[in-house]
Amino acid sequence: MGFLLLAILCTSSIALMFKVSETRGMNRYALTTANYVTACLVSGTLLLLLGIPGLGGDVAVGWSDLVDELAHGPRQETSIDEAGTLLWALCVGAAAGALFFLGFLYYQLGVREHGAGLAGATIKLGVIVPMALSLMVWQEWPSPWEWGGILLALAALALVNIPILLGRTPREEPLVTPPPHSSGPPPVPPPPATAAATTTQRVPLGRYTLVLLFLFGGMAEFSNKVFETYGLLGVERVVDQLRGSLTFLFVTFFVAFCFSLAWTWKKRMPVRRRDLLLGVAVGVPNLFSSTFLILSLDTVPAAAAFPAFGAGSILLINLVGVLYFKERLGRREWFAIGLTLMAIALLGLGQR
Repeated sequence: MGFLLLAILCTSSIALMFKVSETRGMNRYALTTANYVTACLVSGTLLLLLGIPGLGGDVAVGWSDLVDELAHGPRQETSIDEAGTLLWALCVGAAAGALFFLGFLYYQLGVREHGAGLAGATIKLGVIVPMALSLMVWQEWPSPWEWGGILLALAALALVNIPILLGRTPREEPLVTPPPHSSGPPPVPPPPATAAATTTQRVPLGRYTLVLLFLFGGMAEFSNKVFETYGLLGVERVVDQLRGSLTFLFVTFFVAFCFSLAWTWKKRMPVRRRDLLLGVAVGVPNLFSSTFLILSLDTVPAAAAFPAFGAGSILLINLVGVLYFKERLGRREWFAIGLTLMAIALLGLGQR
């Protein structure tokens, strides 16, 4: 549970950075690229200090482990070879990097077509995807206490986001939202509308923007669970779990960086120092948010971790908004905060 709370703290800090910073008119693509570069450099440096798992190992054995797990599923009585961890990190990380960038792309398109509130609500409700898939694929059934926490966390998410999806919250209302996904880019408010901004962007399947945003965001989160289940099978030492998680995230961020750099170059938008500085500041908590989330999945069922992760970040962001920024919340927001507090308490009881 401690790792999950740290993940919530990290992901909330990203949204709060944007609230403090002047974000309108920023080059979102350059910011995202700087975010990925920072995450790659930090994770790469830590791997050099801790050691990259599987280097010098038997690749044939690692490949055999990977194929065996795909064919028969994870076997809890066995443990994976470090070479297998490296191969899982490369395979799942490459797919995750593509998913994270697609999530970013469709988030930006969703902001432009439907408003920041609606796009943010869609991506936050995407936690339903990894939760449902974990239940269906691995039958990770939570305890009664955890079921109570799951239902309360989902209720809190719905209470905050469903009115936005139904159009009952004005699109112009300032909303502070957590990152679309833990390892992806944080939401950046769109710049003021210009003639160029209203030009139709050529993105595949643009008519299904919110549906694809929901799926890409949810599948990007699910990739964390896939790697934790197969790539860290039987790994008990926290330092070894950390090495494996950092390897997976390095690959993820590097692939996302390649896509983001190409897209930034294509846009030919001016890059300013503040775009890069904010991207660097965001990259560190973005990396550790994903790292702590993966580590938490070793002890907290995914069906409980993902709803708590989404609802907990909303709780922290709103509380800081009230205490530091002197914001005023309505009854619906206060009720959602209360539900989240009870959800986290029940999830904690379920871990005893």
